[in-house]
Amino acid sequence: MSAEPTTHTAPGSPDTASRIAVLIFSDLVGSTALPGKFGAAAYAAALRMHNESFERLAAEEGITIVKFTGDGYFASCPSAAGAVRFALRFQQALRDMAWGEVALATRLGIHLGEVSDITAAGRTDLIGSAANLASR
Repeated sequence: MSAEPTTHTAPGSPDTASRIAVLIFSDLVGSTALPGKFGAAAYAAALRMHNESFERLAAEEGITIVKFTGDGYFASCPSAAGAVRFALRFQQALRDMAWGEVALATRLGIHLGEVSDITAAGRTDLIGSAANLASR
């Protein structure tokens, strides 16, 4: 579900293109404490497994990863059905994973709404209330 950008102009401001997007945020549960509890190397190994699974499944669903946040991802999906399918598949992959010492759990948020692109430090990001809601 991808909409063509529309232009909204507020008095005294430059033109800003916006569009409707399906957004996904992921967040590792308890990520701040895990390196201290298990050590950086064990946490990094688990994080690599988590990230490889997220990125592989995202590619299979046509999901664009906007950014990696250190303990999760911000991504955009072409459809709401694809986002839900991805979330269910990713949660199942985490349950089935042979974790070893550090088992990771992830929260996922999905939201559909209006966003605009912004570029900062050479990277494109999405901004808008839809992005804020999905991250909560």
